Amino acid sequence: YLENAGFTTGTSLFDYAVSQAFGTVTLESGFNRIGGRSADTGSTTLTFANILKPNGGTMLEFYVDSLVGSALGIDAKHRIINTALETAGVNVPFVGGWAYSSGGTTNPEFVKYNTVGLGGFGYTQLVAGDYKIDQAETGWVGTDNIKLSAGGANLTGNRTIQSLNIQSSTGRVLSGNAGTVLEIGSGGILTSLATHTISVPTLTAGAGNRIEDIVYWTRLGEYLPRSAADQRRDRLKTAMDGIVSDGVLIRASTLRMDPEGGPLHDRLNAFLVAFVSAIPTAKRPGFIGTGLAKGLA
Repeated sequence: YLENAGFTTGTSLFDYAVSQAFGTVTLESGFNRIGGRSADTGSTTLTFANILKPNGGTMLEFYVDSLVGSALGIDAKHRIINTALETAGVNVPFVGGWAYSSGGTTNPEFVKYNTVGLGGFGYTQLVAGDYKIDQAETGWVGTDNIKLSAGGANLTGNRTIQSLNIQSSTGRVLSGNAGTVLEIGSGGILTSLATHTISVPTLTAGAGNRIEDIVYWTRLGEYLPRSAADQRRDRLKTAMDGIVSDGVLIRASTLRMDPEGGPLHDRLNAFLVAFVSAIPTAKRPGFIGTGLAKGLA
């Protein structure tokens, strides 16, 4: 974090440019943050020999705590430069699902890299032209960065995309018809400004050679809601009966040993069927509700 605050001498306020150079930074795991802030007309520039992320399960936030000025990489005010990418001399249209930028007056966005040699200012947020915004899900393809803002979406078939950003002050729902799969190639999912719901029956997320297939469901009382709206409806139903419902999230996932292989959702489904069947009859309602538990008895 690089701090740049102006100072006052007598009646004059002085602002200045602050820069700091670093070696190669390797992000091993977990959540990481790189950023800074500058006041008034000052600026900050952080230059790294390289930023590496060798492992899955690693996130990086480029944070701009801006008192005055623009978001990351819009101009020279807040810059984070990668020397290795500058040496390569090409722009990077999407850094990865593991990296995003936020702070100041901006909402979280995935990032790209615009090289200084080509007129850019380093790492910067994706803009409207880098996303498919509120477009029909039938047109989504594997290279798309999808943004849902004006409304939600329901998958009518299996879809593969690069990243997903749900950004709205109104809660949005991304759902799917029975059996549909949403595969997010980079593993990148961002949500902001409200509580949003992803209730596609099966998901695939990944980054590089790490591909993870996921199957899940939720139970609220005797109900198995598939969206935030379903949860509110079911909670109201149980409240009208004078019941405060408990709930549970059941999630199963597996890593593909062969990144080029197909989805393993059928294997997960078979595992979950065997899992529920192996639970003692008296305890099954805690996982799938009384009605379904009786059907398996």
